[in-house]
Amino acid sequence: MRPSGAASHLDLFEQWTQLERLRVELAAGIRVLTKPHADRTLPTTVRAEAERTWASRRVPQHLELAITSSVAFWVTASMLAAWSRWRNTPRVAAGPDGRIRCFWATGPVLMYHDAEHGTAPRTDRELLERLSLEILGRGRSWDRRDVVRGIFRGFVPGTVATLKAEDLVAAAARLPRGGPAVTDPALFGLVIDNARRLQEFWERQPAGARPEGETTALLPDWQARAQDNPLALIAHVRGFFSLPRTLPVGTFLQSVGLLPGAHFPGCFRADQG
Repeated sequence: MRPSGAASHLDLFEQWTQLERLRVELAAGIRVLTKPHADRTLPTTVRAEAERTWASRRVPQHLELAITSSVAFWVTASMLAAWSRWRNTPRVAAGPDGRIRCFWATGPVLMYHDAEHGTAPRTDRELLERLSLEILGRGRSWDRRDVVRGIFRGFVPGTVATLKAEDLVAAAARLPRGGPAVTDPALFGLVIDNARRLQEFWERQPAGARPEGETTALLPDWQARAQDNPLALIAHVRGFFSLPRTLPVGTFLQSVGLLPGAHFPGCFRADQG
């Protein structure tokens, strides 16, 4: 639930991975454009015809290469500028009571920062609720949490799995004080699908270990994965739940106490461990 400006090194790693994938794709495109007749095993006549065809297209190819290089340059420059802004952003600030907190802990998220951010949920249902709030607003739904919880029937997985996104959007629109910060039916559908996935996970547990009511069947599994390989846990979570591509999974896992680094050095919560 940390605002998007408070990126972590895990988020930057994900962005670097996407940039590296783009670089490889661009390099592959350049090789295709610049070597259309490099295969010396072809017959001379075939190779000559390929060379004439390539020569006639050389100008448009050069234009494509120039555009490709320009795109790569500006993508790299944008990433470096974002990194510079992140490095120079003050990471802690004094709150209204004089306590030093993470710089983003202001307004309606101050109480969340002090009481919940970086603290592990007690049950799988609570984990689903906190993930859903991330999906529905990246922190903007915190001050409406009770309203959102009512719309989604307390985030009980078996109940949420039976709901329809269109009905929830209509119910949110009828609320006098408004519902979630985001009322996109597609995002509501992700929350419903995640409830189904959690319910299916519970049903796959051995008969004697199947959860009844409040349970922590999923949390121990993720905690073990976090200790073994944090980056592998990020990939696992993306495959386990339905998530928007823009949701920084690393930051979310920090916010629920599964990965370290939820609070910046100097914040009183970081000092509490």
